[in-house]
Amino acid sequence: MTTLDDICWITNLRGTDIDYNPVFFSYALFYPKKSVDESRLTVFVNETKVAAIGDYLASHKIEVRPYEAISEELTQFANSGVKVGVHTETCNAELHRLLEDSAVKADNTIKDSKCAKNATEQKGMVACNIRDCAAIMKYFAFLEEELRKPDHTLDEFTGARILDELRTHGQYHQGPSFDTISSIGANGAVIHYKPEEGTALKLNNNEIYLLDSGGQYLDGTTDITRTAHFGGSEPTPFQREAYTRVLLGTLDLERIVWPSDSTISGGDMDILARKNLWEVGLDYKHGTGHGVGSYLNVHEGPYGIGRGYKFKFVEGMCVSDEPGFYKEGEFGIRIENVIMCVNHPQHAGFYMWQNLTVAPYSRALIDKDLLSPKDIRFLDGFHAKCLEQLSPLLQDD
Repeated sequence: MTTLDDICWITNLRGTDIDYNPVFFSYALFYPKKSVDESRLTVFVNETKVAAIGDYLASHKIEVRPYEAISEELTQFANSGVKVGVHTETCNAELHRLLEDSAVKADNTIKDSKCAKNATEQKGMVACNIRDCAAIMKYFAFLEEELRKPDHTLDEFTGARILDELRTHGQYHQGPSFDTISSIGANGAVIHYKPEEGTALKLNNNEIYLLDSGGQYLDGTTDITRTAHFGGSEPTPFQREAYTRVLLGTLDLERIVWPSDSTISGGDMDILARKNLWEVGLDYKHGTGHGVGSYLNVHEGPYGIGRGYKFKFVEGMCVSDEPGFYKEGEFGIRIENVIMCVNHPQHAGFYMWQNLTVAPYSRALIDKDLLSPKDIRFLDGFHAKCLEQLSPLLQDD
């Protein structure tokens, strides 16, 4: 096994070797025996990193060897004719070369198991998203006040740093899950924009502000995008229409109910997020959703929502729901929630999505005329849920 997040998950360990991803450099070898009690796992890792958890490793029959020793081990297997199962899509070329004819193509069954969160992981994903959304609301409340001041000094970069600081106040926080996308006006149309100190645009309350950010917590990983307008001037009718159609796509995907015994995948659901934009000739050039790890990588495969995804959803899978629209040179709009596949509470044999992201949408950008009475009731219910779940965390602010 060469994929770091899979090794972290199977050993129930985390590390700090790569920014934003709580993993550690390692390889793993599984040695199957005639019974489960005789099987063992060897992790090849810098031994100083795990020196303090020797008892834990021993209790789970996890052997530790130096990181570099993986080459010697595989060479010995090759020389003695021992067959080794290899996930060829992720194994690096050098290790595959060492095995030569001893390599046997194998499926990555860990990845398939990891993506369906267990009961503890599901509970943690719910809890960490509530805490994370409280930080987002503190930040937006701060912006709403500050941007009214003509002498404020906030820009896209300093704003992102303030949000980073607010997240640290949350329980179990371990850092961001990726570089924050903090973008105003035309920069919002750059899908993977990253503000840099010295070149970031000054924030204002006349243009659309797009914020895409996430946090790592001991009990889960978050990824949220909110697009806002703080009311210095009125949004244009087209901006409101574009935002509302993106919002409807977010909601239509979230509200789908489907049979749990079907083969429906993210490739089948992608159209739900786009159809309201397609009605008026609009679209976006990125996937609709990616898998999200549990205190692991914010992008987790092999499942997601978009053209080409064929992996079947099962209970506990968490994906992002993030349609958007981008007007080059003017503004960008994206709304992103993390949704989790759960059993439907009323309809046996059916799945539904549970929205874990409890941050309100921008009322200033909603064109109510595009909403049905059902949509309005759904939004009112969602905002009531946000108020209920976030208020206990905001009482002292």
